[in-house]
Amino acid sequence: MGWYLTQDFVVQVLIPVLGIIVALSCTYISIQLVRIGLKHRGKVEPIVSEPLEISPTFDLSAIYAPASFHGREKELDAIEALLQEHRVLTLLGMGGIGKSVLACKAAERVKDRFDAVWGFSFKTDTTLQNFLNEIGKRLLGKGAIEGLSGEELETDVLNGLADARRLLILDNFETVLHAQEHGDTDVDALLGFLNRISPNATLLITSREAPTHLTGEKTIQVPSLDREPAVAVIRDELSIKQEDYKADVLSEIAGKLSDHPLACRLIGGFLAESSLKPDQAVKQARNLITKAHAANVDPSLSSFDGSLSLSLDALSADERRLIEAVSIFEGPFTAEAAGFIAELDEPIPVLDRLCRRSLVECGKVPHYPKVEVYT
Repeated sequence: MGWYLTQDFVVQVLIPVLGIIVALSCTYISIQLVRIGLKHRGKVEPIVSEPLEISPTFDLSAIYAPASFHGREKELDAIEALLQEHRVLTLLGMGGIGKSVLACKAAERVKDRFDAVWGFSFKTDTTLQNFLNEIGKRLLGKGAIEGLSGEELETDVLNGLADARRLLILDNFETVLHAQEHGDTDVDALLGFLNRISPNATLLITSREAPTHLTGEKTIQVPSLDREPAVAVIRDELSIKQEDYKADVLSEIAGKLSDHPLACRLIGGFLAESSLKPDQAVKQARNLITKAHAANVDPSLSSFDGSLSLSLDALSADERRLIEAVSIFEGPFTAEAAGFIAELDEPIPVLDRLCRRSLVECGKVPHYPKVEVYT
């Protein structure tokens, strides 16, 4: 006996059953798709040919700055005000005085004024091409700058800097000036580029030397810390050993270091790592005060002497001779006295160069404004 389908059976039974099956199948598929979507929610990659590159609007990762920071309210207030008035502001001071961390803290204060705040270091590379590559990555994305000629990249960066307000922190700028002194022609190209940057971009520079030869530059001298913040820096390094050292002892040590931030960090690290009793450690610290070493410090800052190495290495024979000679003075000295000790017939030009390198400071004698003294 064969099977056959009547029209009534197809219409009344088969079609409705097939409809139910299709509906149930669609429902099942929909449920599975929802489950998959929930399971992988947040994991689905956008379908684009290249990864989307979004530069952070606040990035100072290229700048080495210690975590310890105390005081400097007066300097921060001054920087905040001057950044409103000047396109180029240079923080000038000797090695280890705290220029980099001060620049970073000032940037945190004023970041709301700018669409982006980015930091760059010239410590190891002073070429225009390297700077263009670094800033190009921030502005345009890494993929966008690949294959561009130097001229094309420069044009794109200049145009990119003109469309929004940005604060650029240029750290270790003294290396640029040293390279220029040694005849590096690429430095002229870098300085020329920085002078062509749109006024929308503000430059906050740290340097051991001035001037930077940038148009509209304003310079602010970064002094040593006040005594209380200097002691606080030592205490930060002492950590759990803080209670072992009296405040007056730490104040004395900070004074011997002229409240120099880096030196205070180094001596604090020395005391923290010493296995000697506190009074013996302090005695040894007094003897080794310029040879203290701290852990995890950048190699060029591994000692108080090391913090000055970049400046000292760049000195001419006369400059080195004079700086060594005037080290015998405990206080201010005149140019004539310095010339006599260093056996230099014309010490003033040499002293002026040392002032420019922040190794010597020039001042006036109270009540005798025409008399210049140096320290």
